[in-house]
Amino acid sequence: MSDMAAATADNSIEGLIGSYRARQIPRARLLSVLTAAGASTAAAVMLVNLAELAGPVQPVRTSAGSHHQPAASAGVDMATAHDEHLSNQTAGTSAVDAKARSAAVAQMMSDYSLSAVVNDPLFGGPLVGQAAIAVHKTAEMAAISDLSFNLLSRSIVGSQILATWELEGLHSGPYYSLPATGKRIRMQGATVQTRGQDGKILVETLYYDAAQMRRQLSQH
Repeated sequence: MSDMAAATADNSIEGLIGSYRARQIPRARLLSVLTAAGASTAAAVMLVNLAELAGPVQPVRTSAGSHHQPAASAGVDMATAHDEHLSNQTAGTSAVDAKARSAAVAQMMSDYSLSAVVNDPLFGGPLVGQAAIAVHKTAEMAAISDLSFNLLSRSIVGSQILATWELEGLHSGPYYSLPATGKRIRMQGATVQTRGQDGKILVETLYYDAAQMRRQLSQH
């Protein structure tokens, strides 16, 4: 049995993080398993640190097919697919009006499977399906403008992609019930994606300091 399988019955990165947060495996063991599976040491440390700051443990959900489909096929370049995903996200924050924003969101949704799951620590539970994900992405794009995104690292870890990043943007529009502050938002985070054979995202899990993000969004 491999180190990854031995660490937890759920050998996804989300499963490993969950086992760590439940104190089923120690930090050193988790870092060792992540780096052995393909993550850089810096990315693994950043991911674990962010997982500790993500807030109360929330149920992380995988899509119905994520455990039954192999990783993206050999014909899908996961790094290229991820670059296109980031480009679509950035383009949405630059949309000049609601119509352009809607078009950007539609383009981004083509990257997700119909039953995709997004786990975000800012919410009490997972976003399931393209419609729910589209509502969230639209809210993000409407709230944050002048976005500067810096990809710090990207690693293939087993069948998943792990990216660490930092971003800065202007909170220029309302975010759900939170009015615009007119202030700049800065944050670091990590994203874990699982893609199917067709290259579409099955599961996307974000790790960042949710409490810090809430403070920035509500501080006037």
